[in-house]
Amino acid sequence: MRLVVIILLTVALISGCRKYSKSKLLGNWQAVSLTENNKAVEMSFDGVSMHFNSDGGYLYNGTLTHKEAGFFDLSGNLLLTLDTLNQGSSEKAVELIELNADTLKIKMKEGVNERILAFKRIFRGD
Repeated sequence: MRLVVIILLTVALISGCRKYSKSKLLGNWQAVSLTENNKAVEMSFDGVSMHFNSDGGYLYNGTLTHKEAGFFDLSGNLLLTLDTLNQGSSEKAVELIELNADTLKIKMKEGVNERILAFKRIFRGD
């Protein structure tokens, strides 16, 4: 019985690790909403987007003139990015909380504040 439980837990752990894959991220994503500490943030999302390509590169266009570009990777449910456009940048990690054919949601923490940025897919990559 104990062996069966161990096998089931191992299978569940391996399955959970495969929930997110780089191939699911590929393409263009347009920001559609932002919540901070469970409250909607009213703002324009025009131009706020992310692009992930098959060679491991990413591009982020934020509000105003903020841009990032570099390399991305996944580690479990963490999206790791290394911005090579802005000098002095270090690797960042955000939590993937949803990723499917048309929706990407990432959770970011800054101090005690928690933000969830939601995107919709506008183009599926290779």
